[in-house]
Amino acid sequence: MIDRRQFLKGSALTVTAVALFQHKATETPLPTDRPVVVAASDSSMASKHAADIRCNGFNDSQKIQRAINTNGGSIRLTEGTFDFRQGGIHLP
Repeated sequence: MIDRRQFLKGSALTVTAVALFQHKATETPLPTDRPVVVAASDSSMASKHAADIRCNGFNDSQKIQRAINTNGGSIRLTEGTFDFRQGGIHLP
């Protein structure tokens, strides 16, 4: 017989993995006719709500690079702190 705690722990991991996979699959397309707005993890709620991309404070350079690559480099960063420790930005 399986322990209830072990079962719940395994279920939580499965749900988390499925949720992460679904997020990637349903990623919304970024605008190509205006600057892509990128919000920092510590930006205001209003800025996060208006942003096309929301950074989480870890390796934000990947999300910013995605924004740059989408429409030729036209982006707008919100107020806040962005993390570039894992890599830099390459301009087109």
